[in-house]
Amino acid sequence: KQYRYRIWPHEERPLQIRHTVYHYWRPLDVDLMNTAARKLMGEHDFAAFATVGHNRQSTVRTILNCAVHAVPSQSQMNRDEIHIVIRGNGFLYNMIRIIGGTLIEIGRGYWPPDYIDNLLKNPDRQLAGPTIPPQGLCLEWIQHRPMDEIEKHPHPFISSQIETTQTPSSSDLPPAT
Repeated sequence: KQYRYRIWPHEERPLQIRHTVYHYWRPLDVDLMNTAARKLMGEHDFAAFATVGHNRQSTVRTILNCAVHAVPSQSQMNRDEIHIVIRGNGFLYNMIRIIGGTLIEIGRGYWPPDYIDNLLKNPDRQLAGPTIPPQGLCLEWIQHRPMDEIEKHPHPFISSQIETTQTPSSSDLPPAT
């Protein structure tokens, strides 16, 4: 899966795109945010970036790519948005929004980029940044397994449903009214 989180880091409200970006009123240091984002790559315990009470057996996930970029806004002339792009094999509830909140704290200078190392070693939700609003979050794509791999190793629930499901005959249908 790949997610993108869009941030509008300017005082002026982005009226045309207000439902698709998170409006953060201060400038952010993209380089600091990107340095911290790169530290999230790899297999780690992401408990610090999960909602409390998530009920998952494991909070270990793999982030394949995590980057922060300044991107020219297509609807607001002469202004940049900040995009956080995260690709991984699975995510915890609110994980992207909590990572975004933590990176914003780093981008505004509250924490240094190395603070991410502390969160990965001591996975405590109270130590991470806030859960930022859903405006700005977009699931860009999901990559499924190749069809030949699915045929070799089908999901047990789906394959059992396919084997037991039969097409009803006309005698099984209720009478027309």
